Amino acid sequence: MIRGETDSCGNSILLDRIPHALRTVDSLAPYVLQAKHADSASTPYSNSFRVADARSADLGIDTIFASSVSGVRYTVSPSVFRCDHLDTAVITVSQLDSMLAGCAVFLIRDCAHNQTTYRVCFPAHKLNTSEVERSHSSPDLRITTKPGAAIFTFGAVAHAGELRIYDVLGREVKTIVLPSGSTTAVTSGSLAAGAYVARLEGRSTKFVILK
Repeated sequence: MIRGETDSCGNSILLDRIPHALRTVDSLAPYVLQAKHADSASTPYSNSFRVADARSADLGIDTIFASSVSGVRYTVSPSVFRCDHLDTAVITVSQLDSMLAGCAVFLIRDCAHNQTTYRVCFPAHKLNTSEVERSHSSPDLRITTKPGAAIFTFGAVAHAGELRIYDVLGREVKTIVLPSGSTTAVTSGSLAAGAYVARLEGRSTKFVILK
């Protein structure tokens, strides 16, 4: 909206930045394309998709709103739109905790006031204790989990090892120096319940801290 002339009472008149004649031509809502679910070691619970309003009569994206956001984080690029039908947007949504479900609802509005709603949700991924213990050991490192804690046992090697712990978004959240032949416990006080990757001397091991 833009501010135009004043009326007979001196009140400002707000004018729509898109002429009515053009608005009536663009009657189609923005659309989602290239929805892609990423599943990798660094970002196992992430979804990226593109949004466009690029048909011949389209006027382009105006705004993107997110609502009902729970258990996820998101980015929208670019963050400002120019009502140009050549522009596209990329929205990336990531689950904060793989053991907790998460959702976000996006309202995409074009410059002719047509709109599309797009919902992204992630289920909770539950693992039982036996599955966790069976899959989380390496020749020099054993990880034992119990509710609220993960216990790292480092083998009797010639030197200390530096253990790095990453969350499901690939962010390093903790670094621990493990002396040879040592046992160290990490509790839910320093790491929230959820899935993690431990990396030690080039080896990666997945584990879960249970509630």
